[in-house]
Amino acid sequence: ARQRALVESLGGTYHQVVGDSVPRALLDFAGGVNATQLVLGASRRGRFAQLFSRGVGVTTTALSGSIDVHMITHDEVGRGAGRDRPRAGLTRGRRIAGWAMALLGIPAITALLAPFRDGLKLPSAILMFLLMVVCVALAGGMWPAVTAAVAGFMLLNYYFTPPVDRFTIADPENLFALSVYVLVAVMVSAVVDLAARRTREAARASADAEVLSTLAGHVLRGEAALASLLARLRETFGLTSVTLLERTGEPAP
Repeated sequence: ARQRALVESLGGTYHQVVGDSVPRALLDFAGGVNATQLVLGASRRGRFAQLFSRGVGVTTTALSGSIDVHMITHDEVGRGAGRDRPRAGLTRGRRIAGWAMALLGIPAITALLAPFRDGLKLPSAILMFLLMVVCVALAGGMWPAVTAAVAGFMLLNYYFTPPVDRFTIADPENLFALSVYVLVAVMVSAVVDLAARRTREAARASADAEVLSTLAGHVLRGEAALASLLARLRETFGLTSVTLLERTGEPAP
């Protein structure tokens, strides 16, 4: 609300849009209003965080095409985000990280534990594999974690379950332990995946509510309600134009 009041007091216009990607939402809006330049503040995230995500400014610049993007420095550059943000849903980057952890982490755990398998109890090995599967689930969601769990089951069977170096389980208790390991891994993966989906849905609902609040504020300040509504709909959904048609006379069949 303070930002909107400041912008309007300086003769500008304040706009609020909804999108799953900040860079894409910025560029869609800029294209919709035929803007030729974007001015963005430099990222506050540190260098370590930028190793895992390029950030809004760099991504926007890469996708901008014919739109010029200007990055403005400020005192908070590189000092961190400053406040916690809700975790996003399972983005493409998180899914890629999850698959990478599943394909590389499980073999790495096996290579790390294999030299000590003579003195390592099966429950200890299972806990180590389960820890890796949970990390995969937190990073990439359900399917990378399920893949990691199944791969872990096979590797635990071959390297750590008597008779070793064979895909055979002699003791039914070991079979039960490995089965519970897979079940727990799948359940954790499903919970993480569901939580990520609910987080994304909640964020979208919150953004929609803020847009409705902005529209109500424009109407209360005396703007033409219908024109304001159509303009906000066009901006919110990234449309080229919005038209309201009124039927006159008898409705057609």
